[in-house]
Amino acid sequence: MSARFWVRMPDGDWKEGTLKEPWTVVEFDDGTSETFKQPIDPVDGSSDVMPSNPLVVDGVEDMIELSRLHEPALLHNIFFRYKYDLIYTYVGHLLVAVNPYKQLPIYTEDMVKLYAANQARAPDGSRLAPHVFSVADNSYRAMVRDQRSQSIVISGESGSGKTETTKFVMTYLAMVGGREGVGELESRILDTNPIMEAFGNAKTLRNDNSSRFGKFIQIRFNEGGHVAGAVIRNYLLEKSRLIFQSTGERNYHIFYQLCKGASTQQKEQWHLGDCEEYHYLNQSDCYVAEKAYGDGETDETSFPTTVTSMRMIGMQDDEVNSVLQLVAALLHLGNLTFTEDGEGSAIDGFVSIAYCAELLGVDSESLGTALIKKSIKVGMENVVTDRSVDDANHTRDALAKASYRFLFDWLISRINTSLVSDTDDKKLFIGLLDIFGFESFKFNSFEQMCINYANEKLQKFFNDHVLVMEQKEYEKEEIDWTQIEWVDNQPCLDLIEKKPAGILPLLDEECMLSSAASDKSFHEKIKQNNDKHAHFKSNKFGKPAFTIKHYAGDVEYDCNGFLDKNNDAFHSDLSNCMKSSSNSFLQDLFKRGLAPAEADGSVAVKKKPGPRGRAGAGKKTAFVSVGGQFRTQLQDLMD
Repeated sequence: MSARFWVRMPDGDWKEGTLKEPWTVVEFDDGTSETFKQPIDPVDGSSDVMPSNPLVVDGVEDMIELSRLHEPALLHNIFFRYKYDLIYTYVGHLLVAVNPYKQLPIYTEDMVKLYAANQARAPDGSRLAPHVFSVADNSYRAMVRDQRSQSIVISGESGSGKTETTKFVMTYLAMVGGREGVGELESRILDTNPIMEAFGNAKTLRNDNSSRFGKFIQIRFNEGGHVAGAVIRNYLLEKSRLIFQSTGERNYHIFYQLCKGASTQQKEQWHLGDCEEYHYLNQSDCYVAEKAYGDGETDETSFPTTVTSMRMIGMQDDEVNSVLQLVAALLHLGNLTFTEDGEGSAIDGFVSIAYCAELLGVDSESLGTALIKKSIKVGMENVVTDRSVDDANHTRDALAKASYRFLFDWLISRINTSLVSDTDDKKLFIGLLDIFGFESFKFNSFEQMCINYANEKLQKFFNDHVLVMEQKEYEKEEIDWTQIEWVDNQPCLDLIEKKPAGILPLLDEECMLSSAASDKSFHEKIKQNNDKHAHFKSNKFGKPAFTIKHYAGDVEYDCNGFLDKNNDAFHSDLSNCMKSSSNSFLQDLFKRGLAPAEADGSVAVKKKPGPRGRAGAGKKTAFVSVGGQFRTQLQDLMD
């Protein structure tokens, strides 16, 4: 006798073979074999040796139909379908999608009409194949039928195709929710994609068009199911990418589009050269992203599309030019270098600062002074001190990151303004959550920890709302079933977020301390508080780094830069300089961007009422960190 089994190999992969009597040897199809000391159960196998499904069920559309439902069975079924370009597979109510890394003819207008008109059945009576359009259609029909808002969570690792999937859902909803197909409002909603991708996406080692921010898009409908507007909320733009990219990665697409696609007149007006000439673009020695756009599209050909999309959402020519001028200014800002000058620093060369100041609409001397000197209030007086070369470089980069963040937030706000319809009848929405996938690179920093923290939150949401609630429903209906066991990731979330010893609370604590605090002291503090935590491991070789045991795998984070990235302070000298810009767009941009924050990066908040309801007097200054803001945003999203 014999039976087909899957064997977990040392590298974690699964390999199929035949288990032979007396059940201690599995012979693989390639002629190799695996011998076990103890006999394997020929029916149920073990945790590392699992029985195969009959060949007749290979490639099923809904994996609930598999008689054996375990990891190798799921992977095999998905791979079997993938070989035939069948990239979608159901697992009950969930849809699994595998990125084909090529264009497939399954997103046409005819396909939209097919899924919209026939729901689960094709015209010949056969069941429609699994498709993202089916998920979108189910959400739309449930919203109209029950008059309740719906949400679609699109999750997966970096490069899995989340952004493209989001666009397909948006296209479907715009077509089925339009009064006569895709109208003007629906077109404006779809036209937001090129803008968000140009300014918020970049090439990474895994993905040529990776979203470096999270977004929650609410497509709003009236009670009749017609599109009535949209609102976009953005999360945690990766600002550090602006000033540095690892080898093989790129900055945000818009910089390359501008350098390659701007007209001769624009290049002369903004003093633009080739990408290779700019420090913020040339550190990684990567200037092309072959798969960032559609077939045959390049940075150069995509630039007009980005500009057209900005105009389609109602931006005036002067607004478009101001946005692009700021992008050009940031390239020149990155080329500023500094040399030692006594105990301070001096600007090395004045061409870049002249160009930068011109495009920012500020005085070059004032800008230079703000970069190499800082004023500190001592008592009633301002004391001016020199910045070191390192401090000047850091200040230059802080200005660049703040400018780009303010610009990105302004663009999202401008998009939202354009997507408000004339009617107030917007009671319903379908929310699309497209948030960063789990990341684990050779070098992982603060951004990767926040991204993976978000994915831990989503995993917890999945556990609570899919597994727990589904099993409670089975119990309620007295269905005979076997309870599913899964790993609860709440301890990992507690490690990251729970006060007082969580990593983010301890990071905030360090940021609020004096100048004695450092990335090294932060590392020591989290090690002292969490060294015995099951999901924490400190680097054993003296490196200021730690490992979190996430649900998706272990990731080591380098502590260098954690405090600066979490603090994200912007000095008053720079803010005053930018607020004095002769460019009204930039002046307003910085006033809006800095409005919630004080010069030291803190936020003025009203005191909470006392126990007898008496409000505190005046205002107090409360530190609000990047990690703290992100934690609050995530909790609001989950709620």
